Amino acid sequence: MKLRGNPKLSIVTICYNNADGLAMTLDSTLRKQRDYSDYEQIVVDGGSSDATMDVIREYQDRIAWWCSEPDKGIYNAMNKGVEHANGEYLLFLNSGDIIMEGALAKIFANEFDEDIVYSDIYTTNGNERCLVKSPSREELTPAYLTINTLPHQATLIRRELHDAIGGYDESMKISAAPKFILDAVLGKKCTVRYLEMAYSLFDRSGISSDIKRLPDKLREWQYFMRPHFGDKVATAFYKAKIAETFVSRHVIEYISQHPEKIQSVRRLLDSVTYRIKHGLNAQQLKDLDSALRDGNSLLWNKQKGEKPQHDHAESRISNLEAEVASLKRSSAYRVGMLITWPARKLYRIFVSA
Repeated sequence: MKLRGNPKLSIVTICYNNADGLAMTLDSTLRKQRDYSDYEQIVVDGGSSDATMDVIREYQDRIAWWCSEPDKGIYNAMNKGVEHANGEYLLFLNSGDIIMEGALAKIFANEFDEDIVYSDIYTTNGNERCLVKSPSREELTPAYLTINTLPHQATLIRRELHDAIGGYDESMKISAAPKFILDAVLGKKCTVRYLEMAYSLFDRSGISSDIKRLPDKLREWQYFMRPHFGDKVATAFYKAKIAETFVSRHVIEYISQHPEKIQSVRRLLDSVTYRIKHGLNAQQLKDLDSALRDGNSLLWNKQKGEKPQHDHAESRISNLEAEVASLKRSSAYRVGMLITWPARKLYRIFVSA
């Protein structure tokens, strides 16, 4: 393990009263990466009262820097870890998250110098493992970033980019990581690369996946989306995600009681999604594009007496299959994706039933 100099990668792991999770993480980073050594491990503990210190002592001769002291939250802890990191790239792997055996050698077998290098990821809730695909570079559009982010457990961030943005926003308690990605990709126009591989396992028992914290999480998302997408899109996101929790609960309950209705529910959700997402006329599409560019209120209603303008936007809507790539870059598509979030989420659940 290289403890001095400037290694290629710094792995930053934060922890609080999760000794078992920290043991799994450090086992994956410090014992199972035998074919790659150009990295360092940083551990930031929030002053745990369980057996966390025993785990740190077990690995301390291979940890480049560690501390155990109270902090001001998870993003304060992550920023603190970066202050002591020397790597060209940063990987945030919190206690309970792991990387696969030999993963670092496979990652750095690729040559890259982009600001952000991201991959697919496995997730687990303790019972089963699921592969979650990340978007390709072409799919990482503003439309995608209105409703998704990149998995920070499978995202390498150039240290210079982290410093240029000012680190993670510590006023955010749950969602500073997606805010960072949005500010980097849309604000800083940073360079990005997708590696089609999965090398890390995300433990979904953390605060960001806690359903009880969803309203707080969504309020933060709504806040940091505004500078990039305007009030209308930010509000649409918030309402759509809140609706998803209620709609999902009732529809899933209905399906469990009436399994013979699955096909009907599929058709209904598909119809609702198509109608809303693609039912925007040419004038509405033009107004949405203009409003989001200018940062003004959305202009849904044309001025009295004004004739509808039938331009290329109308042909895009009437020619969806041929123009889907163009439509995905439009403001209307972003808003439509937000409005139809609950229906689309449920459709994916039932499409394989």
